[in-house]
Amino acid sequence: MRWITGCCVSSFFILPVGQAQVITDYDTQSSALPSLQFSTQPDTTGIWFHIRQRQYALAEAEMVRLQQAHPQWQPASELREALAALSANTVERANNFQVAPDSPAATTETAAHLFGKLSQLSHAQQIAVAESTLALAANLASQANRVDYYIQVGWLYYQQQYYAKALQQFEQAQLIRANDKVRDGIQACIDGLVSDAAAQPDAERLAELVHRYPGYDITGAIEAIGWQAYNNQQYSVAYKRFAAADFVYGKVLALQQNGQSEQAQQLACENDNSPPLAIFCTDALASTQASEYAAEQYIASIQAAQHIAQRRALREGEQALLGWAYLAAGRPRSARSIFAQLLEDYPDDERYAQGLVSSLSSDQQRQQAARRYPGVAKLVRRGFADQAWQRKQFERARRLQNPAAVAILHPQRLAVYTGIDARSRSGEAGLGNFDVTHGYVAINEVTGPLQWQGQLDYEQLYSGIPDAGQWFGEGQTQDDFGSISGFEDTGIMANVKYEQQNHTLYGEIAYSLIDQPVAPRLTGQLGAAWFTDTATLAVTAYRQRVGDSLLSQGSTWFENSPQAWGGVHKNGARGLYSHLLTAQWALSLSGRIERYSGDKVIDNRHVSLRLDASQDIASNISVPLDYWRVGPYVSVEHFEHNASGFTRGHGGYFSPDMLLSVGLYSELLTQEGQPGQVKAALNVGYNAIRQAGYYRFPLTQNGDWTAAQTSAGISADLTLEGQYLLGNHWSIAGFATQSFAVAYRSTWAGIELRWHAGATKGLTSDTLIRNRSHSTGYAF
Repeated sequence: MRWITGCCVSSFFILPVGQAQVITDYDTQSSALPSLQFSTQPDTTGIWFHIRQRQYALAEAEMVRLQQAHPQWQPASELREALAALSANTVERANNFQVAPDSPAATTETAAHLFGKLSQLSHAQQIAVAESTLALAANLASQANRVDYYIQVGWLYYQQQYYAKALQQFEQAQLIRANDKVRDGIQACIDGLVSDAAAQPDAERLAELVHRYPGYDITGAIEAIGWQAYNNQQYSVAYKRFAAADFVYGKVLALQQNGQSEQAQQLACENDNSPPLAIFCTDALASTQASEYAAEQYIASIQAAQHIAQRRALREGEQALLGWAYLAAGRPRSARSIFAQLLEDYPDDERYAQGLVSSLSSDQQRQQAARRYPGVAKLVRRGFADQAWQRKQFERARRLQNPAAVAILHPQRLAVYTGIDARSRSGEAGLGNFDVTHGYVAINEVTGPLQWQGQLDYEQLYSGIPDAGQWFGEGQTQDDFGSISGFEDTGIMANVKYEQQNHTLYGEIAYSLIDQPVAPRLTGQLGAAWFTDTATLAVTAYRQRVGDSLLSQGSTWFENSPQAWGGVHKNGARGLYSHLLTAQWALSLSGRIERYSGDKVIDNRHVSLRLDASQDIASNISVPLDYWRVGPYVSVEHFEHNASGFTRGHGGYFSPDMLLSVGLYSELLTQEGQPGQVKAALNVGYNAIRQAGYYRFPLTQNGDWTAAQTSAGISADLTLEGQYLLGNHWSIAGFATQSFAVAYRSTWAGIELRWHAGATKGLTSDTLIRNRSHSTGYAF
């Protein structure tokens, strides 16, 4: 005798013919009669009916239905006991089931009896059915070859999680007749097999299931358990499950979360024919574009943007970043196209305006862009204003509304000032010795882009009386010197400056020392300076007095004679080119070509050249400075004739055949726009000098021949100057310069008081006394 133990499945079973579910419901009576009272207890007649018919599954189902319909209902104890007794009796009878003799008729009867008993088991009873009972049921189903038996055994195996055996039963049923019940069973078994394979996880088994059952939704189940692992942050497991289902999007996300961003991006972009993967691909490329740009890998950033553009139109931020990458990679034309497109949609955006301006190579192009795009116009104007401030074009910076200039400079720019300075040069009395005292009153005004100045001068020139026996004029002096030792005189000077975007023009005219032995001549300067972002070029043509002596700067008389000589002027041009090599290093080249001439003085030619290399070390200093340049220099100059004597034909000015100087130069300037400002310069070098021999009277080449001379030694020049505000309308300025070389000393100092019509909050370096174009000789 074989014993059957356990229980089977519930809702998926097919009930044997002859059994029916009886449901009674007495709650449908009319409630139209208000006097009728109803019982609050449900009618349990149906449950008792199924108990008496020994139909446990139906009785349990009716119990569940009534409990759901009446949540407050508590079944009577006798009802619960009767239902429990039926359950125990049903299991016992199933366990005591005996197999009939082995004959076709007996087999059929046995199968009908067994499957009838199994169908009565509730869902709760099915989980205990023994494996031997399941094997018996499977054998009987195979002998009967009935679809309903195969299905019933299949669900029993399924409840026991014997998914492979359950699948065999459903596949046998499918061979007889395929219907939805069979297909549902197969799908459930496949889902179970998928769960088992995923628990390992066994990607090969999962892939085998997909291949073996192409007609069933296996991938959906695999994807579901893949998402389960993904949500549990088991990204490696999730990747294997998604791979088994060939679910590319899931694989991409799992790779991304597992820190394999590059692989995720590559996989998504290789399969970007679906919208989710296309979105992921382009988003990942956008992230790569940004990260490569941040890492200064501009070519890689450009390539990422190009890959995005192959799949969809670039978004605004991606397009802008591509433009900046083009700029950084040295491809301004490509950047120009990008930013121009952006400005068509956002004409006021200053960021894109900045990009377009940066991509343009000339001011003309920037001006054209400014006329088209308001954002560019605003940016260009602001850039020009900042540029003017940096180039020391302070009045233009104020007109262009540079914030620093507007903060300190009043629109009323009228200023009146007066000053005095004195210069002393060492030398023999009446010859090289020379003292000059200079006083002046001036007015400065601004009219539109023009800055003009008018000045009245008063000068005292003094040289002294030569010692007896000195060569002067026509011969050697006697005890009774028959010429002048000095004089005083007046003059007038006017200048104008015109500042534009990339250049500054300067013009000056003067008529000074009006009443002196040699008739005065007009002097002046005409200069221009041009600016680029990295270079400055300045050129000035001029006629100026030579200020080495009373003879050269003014003039004198021959002893005991009404005949005058001297008054030496230099006519020529000076130039300066400075190039910024890096943010701190610059290289400068300057030079002069001049012709010296005077009344009864030999004409002379002079050339000079100087090369400077400098480093701006201001950023390394804690004190706020505008600049501090330090570096070496080398200079050389040459005169055609030695005209340094004080006899007829000579001009009384230093004119070496060769002067070579090598040394160090340093110059600093404190910040612009402050109430006070200081500028200092130091030049220290080694000089090698050769002075050519000369005739005592060079015009006629008569007299003694003076032999050539050479000398060498240290030279130095130190200049200090400053200015300070005394309230909003007054300021004071001053300077001092000390120079020395071999057998030479010179001192120059001065002070100036200014009145400003408009309230002034800060000072700029163009008002330092020695820093004005009149003194520097250049338009900037």
